[in-house]
Amino acid sequence: FDYVDTILHLENIKSDPIPPQNINLFHTVARVTVPEHANISFNNKTADIFFNKDLDRMNFLEIPIGTSIGLVSSKKDINLIVHNENEQDVSDIYFHVENNEIKTLRDVMPAMLTLNEEIIKQDCLCYLMERVI
Repeated sequence: FDYVDTILHLENIKSDPIPPQNINLFHTVARVTVPEHANISFNNKTADIFFNKDLDRMNFLEIPIGTSIGLVSSKKDINLIVHNENEQDVSDIYFHVENNEIKTLRDVMPAMLTLNEEIIKQDCLCYLMERVI
């Protein structure tokens, strides 16, 4: 509201173009869930998927390829599930498991990351956004 109110009360609007380096535009490309049968935890390392305790620090930050977001049990062949806007499974282009670590396969910005295990199981872990410009 304050932003819109400020814009509405400007005496003039600059016509100078905004420098490209000052524009950060992202769009949502996917939704990340966990397998229904997997147990997850932020404090129990024996869970099927053990997420980093401070995973939410990555919320709305662009994270690079190779970023670890958690561990999977060595006894399970498990990974995160990622669906794009068309509900197509695109898991294999966003995450992979390497030495039991879940790592990103491309630069992404997680959005709406939650540490609430119940919400993760009922809804999702997060959404993924990618840079447009």
